[in-house]
Amino acid sequence: MVNAISLPRKARKGASTPPAGAASPPAILRWTKPTLLVVMLLIERHLADPESESWGFDVAKATGLQAATAYPILRRLERAGWLLSRDEETNERAANGRATPPRTYFRINPPQLGVIRQELAEYEARQRSAGATLPGMSSRATATGAG
Repeated sequence: MVNAISLPRKARKGASTPPAGAASPPAILRWTKPTLLVVMLLIERHLADPESESWGFDVAKATGLQAATAYPILRRLERAGWLLSRDEETNERAANGRATPPRTYFRINPPQLGVIRQELAEYEARQRSAGATLPGMSSRATATGAG
């Protein structure tokens, strides 16, 4: 059985959009081990510094995931509204002495932190009732309250 969370989704390219006021079909965010690792890392960084930003390769390196795994997860979380993103400015790249393509920086969407924590807590409870444990789950990541 796959545990999933229903979240609103943006229309895909070429997909028809529902009329104004109509409920859009939910997107499914599957709680896989890589998704958990990414979400927990970003929550920990957000709690340490609410303005902290991470880019895809940084997230991949910190979680031990391949970049090809981390980037799609970050994009799904962004589409779900859980993350905010911004592209690196040209002057930022020049100041850092990099001649590489611009990075996309991601951070937790502060109004969604409570929702993210609630979803994590519910997933953790389902896993515990099934006798499973979560990889690296910290109590800070699922603790409800201000943050």
